Amino acid sequence: MRRSASEIIRNLESRVARLERKASNRTASVWSFNVLIQNYKTEEYNRTKKVNLKQFLKLLDKQQFGGRDCLMTFYTSPIKPYVTFECFKRTEELRYTETRYLPLEWSCEVDTSDLVEAIRTDYLKDFIRLKMKLAKKLNKETYEIKDNEPAMAELVEYFLRAGQGHMALGWKSSFFPSSDKKNLL
Repeated sequence: MRRSASEIIRNLESRVARLERKASNRTASVWSFNVLIQNYKTEEYNRTKKVNLKQFLKLLDKQQFGGRDCLMTFYTSPIKPYVTFECFKRTEELRYTETRYLPLEWSCEVDTSDLVEAIRTDYLKDFIRLKMKLAKKLNKETYEIKDNEPAMAELVEYFLRAGQGHMALGWKSSFFPSSDKKNLL
């Protein structure tokens, strides 16, 4: 049984229309991750909240205002790298005090691998550009850098500062090669 050219074209057009409808019904995938939040003003401790990257960036943006000194600390342990974000209250009498001695008002903790995956999912072009920049700095190929490597903390930090994070003002950053906070004091 032979089909005519017009029949074949009509079938193809209907298949294309069906595929376009199916694609338009899908929503963009968004990576969600857990954030451990501690608010010392409201005495809300160890609250875990599931957020996506855009919600997390808004949360950080909201914390850096109001006379606070804010600090990002990257713990680059090969076992479980993570980042802490801490905001300290600076008052007039504590004007010249070093940040780490100020009263802590708010903090949160996030796994670095969750932030890396969120950046890859939501901002793929930025992720590729930053990974290439990191590979050039480390003198490696991009495929040689694994997502759980401690060096990926630099990618996260650069994304938060210069990428979509826009955290250039108000946040200081530091890196520690150990995940044990007790050894740092």
